[in-house]
Amino acid sequence: MPTITLNFSGVVQSSVQINDIAYYVDTSQLGGFDTGNSSNIVRIGSVISVGVNNIVCNIDSSTVPPSTSDFIMFSKDNSANMSSLLGYFAKIKLVNDDPNEAGELFSVSANYFESSK
Repeated sequence: MPTITLNFSGVVQSSVQINDIAYYVDTSQLGGFDTGNSSNIVRIGSVISVGVNNIVCNIDSSTVPPSTSDFIMFSKDNSANMSSLLGYFAKIKLVNDDPNEAGELFSVSANYFESSK
């Protein structure tokens, strides 16, 4: 199966994993970041490798590759990523990785399951 390497000027988002599905949307024809209609979203393919500044995906021969102005996004495999937290202790760290922009957090929530008692 053919592959495509997507190179980024910054660091790849840390939660991208192998077997995630990559997509893109052309932001230039939509006038910004509003996808509006989900028919504009194009499936790139399954992620097979994740680097610091790039990801490699399997791609169908009929898929048009994204351009440099397209917004790249990904989805997780629901069968492997649907569990809740287990146990008595959880620790999270929220980081704003842009030192020049203030971040605003609207809400944080978690589903959990007490594993034993």
